[in-house]
Amino acid sequence: MNNICRTRVLSALISTLQTTKNKLGKVYFSSRSTFKLTNTNLNQIHVLRQSSTGFSAVKDQLCAQHEDYLELPVESAVPLKIPYVWLRDHCRCSECYNQKTNQRLFDSFVIDVDEAPVSVESYDDKIKLTWKDTHVTTYNLSWLKQNSPGSNLQDSVKKVLWNGEKIQKEMPDDVPYKDFMNNDESLKEVLMNIHKYGFGIVGECPPTEEKTVELSERIGHVRPTFFGKSWGFTDNEVFDDTAYTSDAIGPHNDNTYLLEASGIQVFHILHHDGEGGENLLVDGFNAASILKLKHPDYYEALARIPIRAEYIGDGHEVISIINLIQENKITKEIDAFRYNPFDRALLSHTSFEDTKLFYKALKALSAEINSPLNELRMKLTPGRVLFVDNWRVLHGRNSFNGSRVLAGCYLPKDQLNSRLRTIAGLNIY
Repeated sequence: MNNICRTRVLSALISTLQTTKNKLGKVYFSSRSTFKLTNTNLNQIHVLRQSSTGFSAVKDQLCAQHEDYLELPVESAVPLKIPYVWLRDHCRCSECYNQKTNQRLFDSFVIDVDEAPVSVESYDDKIKLTWKDTHVTTYNLSWLKQNSPGSNLQDSVKKVLWNGEKIQKEMPDDVPYKDFMNNDESLKEVLMNIHKYGFGIVGECPPTEEKTVELSERIGHVRPTFFGKSWGFTDNEVFDDTAYTSDAIGPHNDNTYLLEASGIQVFHILHHDGEGGENLLVDGFNAASILKLKHPDYYEALARIPIRAEYIGDGHEVISIINLIQENKITKEIDAFRYNPFDRALLSHTSFEDTKLFYKALKALSAEINSPLNELRMKLTPGRVLFVDNWRVLHGRNSFNGSRVLAGCYLPKDQLNSRLRTIAGLNIY
């Protein structure tokens, strides 16, 4: 390129920069070439893209360099502000991150938290940062927009809150056993039903405890408890638990006494030659949302005041400290519901003021949970396997007579979430 051509290119670049400054009130410069345009009075950048036809300003690749962060625009949203320390800490080059094991290769304490990059360049869909120790970090802009601080705080598929009338109209279909076992699309359908509605059903399963476990392990490994890896029981009262009787059981969540409750509970009626025993489901998230709307102070109290839950019997004394309502620390939405009036222990640690407030809040919540308007009742039959999100949906049953055999097991919440990410492609926390 001769001097005249260089002068023309530089003039065009300066004109582009001046136009951008007039529109945005900012001056930008580029370091992506054999020459450099800089404005040392303003610590901001607009990097220009080099192509076969020369240099051109690209609007969707605007970025502004500030003293301690990089600013990126997001369509129809407030621009992302990414601290430089975050950009250095999340470097995905082979020296910093093992792509095979998905693990970091260095400790963050070696980073200077106040360090700014020596240069920032943008080209195609990438941003390249060079640090004072000559280390180079490169990101795809699309990856940054999806993963940088404040960029992605919501589940990609919203949960559907329901009462009795709504779920009757939107009842998820049973997924055939053979389809569920043999193709991922059917597995995904059940996973999505559990995520959206808090439960899913697989039909046509052979009515044995072994096949129930095998079916469950399609989602993830079974979580053993002191009830065993799985169970096939009747009203034989082999354990000190109401489930091992023929009595009616009100809506509740299981495992409230464990430090981390099981994520999924599996139910499969193998045999019943009597009457009654209908299963009861209640959407705990819906009950909590109604409470929050009617009595926000009660909702806040149940999310704040800790209580104890316990299982005492059969040589065990298992106790945990829980909140009836637990919110996700990132999304601030309800994340877990741990309601079990049968396993609630002594309320001996609350203040005088909180004690009465807790009972008022609990009464209001219980009214929503036990309202017939919020119930779904179904009669499970041999072959229909019910998967219930134990962190959300409460279950119970009617009393029954005759011989009734129930098989089931628990699955960890981690396994459900992992499958939702890998099979269903959801972005969940």
